[in-house]
Amino acid sequence: MNAIHPSSPTAEILLVGDPADHLRLLSVILSESGYKVYKATTGQDAIAMTNLQIPDLILLDLALPDISGYEVCRRLKEIPEVLTTPILFISDPPDALDRDRAFAVGGADSIAPPFHFPEVLARIRDRLALKWQQEQLHHQNLRLQTEIQERQNVEDTLYVYLHALSSELRPPIAAMAALLEGWLQEGLPENPQDAIAQLRQRCDRQLHRLDTLMEVNDLEMWGTALDLQPVNLYELVQNIVTEWQPLLNKIPAQLHNQIDPNFPAVHSDPQQLERVFNDLIDNAIQHNSPPLDLQIEAVKHNTGFVTCRVSDNGQGIHSLTRDRLFDATRPTLVGNVKGSGLGLYLCQQIIQAHGGEISCLTNPQGGTTISFTLAIVTKT
Repeated sequence: MNAIHPSSPTAEILLVGDPADHLRLLSVILSESGYKVYKATTGQDAIAMTNLQIPDLILLDLALPDISGYEVCRRLKEIPEVLTTPILFISDPPDALDRDRAFAVGGADSIAPPFHFPEVLARIRDRLALKWQQEQLHHQNLRLQTEIQERQNVEDTLYVYLHALSSELRPPIAAMAALLEGWLQEGLPENPQDAIAQLRQRCDRQLHRLDTLMEVNDLEMWGTALDLQPVNLYELVQNIVTEWQPLLNKIPAQLHNQIDPNFPAVHSDPQQLERVFNDLIDNAIQHNSPPLDLQIEAVKHNTGFVTCRVSDNGQGIHSLTRDRLFDATRPTLVGNVKGSGLGLYLCQQIIQAHGGEISCLTNPQGGTTISFTLAIVTKT
């Protein structure tokens, strides 16, 4: 089926009917006018041909040897692609056509011999022009729907950012402003170094949150790019434990690498995987009170995947919060600590980009376990 512009006569027309003299002459006139004419002598042939190739217009004789023209028209209109294809009945004699029935089964117009060919060609041009306009309107509607969906996606993304700014950035900034106001009113504390260090830590945390917002923006626009390679899971986690140790000593908290040193390599992006582990550890520390015990484990499965687990012995997570833990458009609330959930949303996107899944469980004996799957490096 061609996208026919009304100014162009080039279209595919299916002519259905017994090869009588008036239909043969009609076929010649249409061909000489630039149309590509295909012929079917029975209703069954017309339906079969249309299923193989959708014409731009159908001229359908009312009297067919096998099926009535009305029934053929009804069956043709059941083909989704034929809904916009005009079907013109050929009625011989002219008064044999039941117009109400013809329109009811999907007919668009009718012609009758003896043909006045200028009028027949004009009707065909008009029907093709109307079909072209309908198709253009359909395409415009599709483009409009796409634009509406894209705008909705942008609005959803903006909602994430605005909600994160409101739920995470405003309270700490207000707290810092109150701290500075207190210093202005009452003077600096006796040990200003500790107070300034505390203020500096708060600023660093807000900068980290802003960086997370930018990462979410990049993720929504460009997706997650991975540099996949064999990764020694034990060594990667051990390096993470070493980097966290100074902060863990101050909290206090303990982080244990329970992965076997001989554990098989996983197919992963080491930087992105390190980001996932760090975010999960940071999330556990931020939402639980010390002393805290964290465990990192890995289990191999026969399916070619491994399950990594980051567990804590904290207060656990309510089921309502757990169900939306990885949703970027909703805040998380664990205990008395509220967050935007963007860090865990990024973890989910990274793991899914690896072809894995991430989930959260509350342990019966207390605490939370976040698990995710990764593929094992296959031996060649």
